[in-house]
Amino acid sequence: MALSPDDIERRIAAKKNNERMKLIATTANNLSILTVFTPIISPIIQNQNLTLSSASLMAGVVFLLFQFFAHGAISLMRSED
Repeated sequence: MALSPDDIERRIAAKKNNERMKLIATTANNLSILTVFTPIISPIIQNQNLTLSSASLMAGVVFLLFQFFAHGAISLMRSED
């Protein structure tokens, strides 16, 4: 089955969009991991006790926001067929 020029353009546009969405999702995921591990690693490096502070709770909330954003970006992917 031969593809029309419109089909080819649509597939290329969908591939570009999907790659952008994957990059956005990966960036948000990496930021969320950084957000979670920073309150854990920072006290260890500074030789302090690990305590559950409001900053740690806020880091957890920011982690969830980044994760929801990443999942939302993935849901915006288009079909390449």
